Amino acid sequence: MAKIAESNELDIISKYKSLMAASMDGSSSYIRAKETLEQMYVDNDVPQDQKGEVLAGLLSALHTAAMTTSMSTAIQWAAKEKDLALQKLELELQLDVLKNEVDKSANEADRIRQANLTAQADSLRANGAMTVVEGTVTSLSDSGTQYENILLTKEKVESENKAQLLSDAKLKETNAGTHKIVADTYVNYGMYSGYNITDTGVTGVTDATPAGYYTLSDMQRTIAQEQAKGYAYNAWSNAASGLGSTIGVALTSETDIFTGDNAGILTAWKATVDNLKNAVVPTF
Repeated sequence: MAKIAESNELDIISKYKSLMAASMDGSSSYIRAKETLEQMYVDNDVPQDQKGEVLAGLLSALHTAAMTTSMSTAIQWAAKEKDLALQKLELELQLDVLKNEVDKSANEADRIRQANLTAQADSLRANGAMTVVEGTVTSLSDSGTQYENILLTKEKVESENKAQLLSDAKLKETNAGTHKIVADTYVNYGMYSGYNITDTGVTGVTDATPAGYYTLSDMQRTIAQEQAKGYAYNAWSNAASGLGSTIGVALTSETDIFTGDNAGILTAWKATVDNLKNAVVPTF
């Protein structure tokens, strides 16, 4: 940027001196007038008694005219020179302003271009490539964060639906398990109420099984009793069979088992047969 002049003073003196020197040099009108006057003296065109007066008046008039003209010209010259300098500075400043405006416009154009590129990049990243027909967006490519967010939302919805289905299935499974436990409990053990479950066990149990209803545990108890009766029957049957075999051997050997010391075998066999006929179910 151009530097503005710090002084407003006009350079008149040096210009005045230059003009005065030019006015008094060998080719100036002052010297030519002086030489012409001297020649007139030589030629006696001017009377001797008027020579001094004419010379003094002429030289004074010429000198005064030269001074006046030189001063006026020097002032105009200095003023014009200062005007030209100021005009030059003004033009330089205007050029600087124009340059700054051009630079500013270029920077603004670069900023707008960069902002446009950034906006395009953001739009491409967010929405994917666009198909534009006559200023209207007609389609988008399957890309960009918006498209990915839509896919992610769909996946989340599908995942939540699957999770809901799994939750429903688990609920049904739980209900089925609960139903099985209740059913098994009722079938196996009947109904009970009024009980309390604590850390130390179950207290206050009241049997609420309907009258005439036999649970699986009741049937198993009956079966166990019958099995125990069978065990007792088998034991007496085995004993009776053993004693019968002994009696058979004795009869074959013609041993008297009806009287004497051997009669006890027959008595034992009769007692065993009676026990077999009246087998008693063991008490549990």
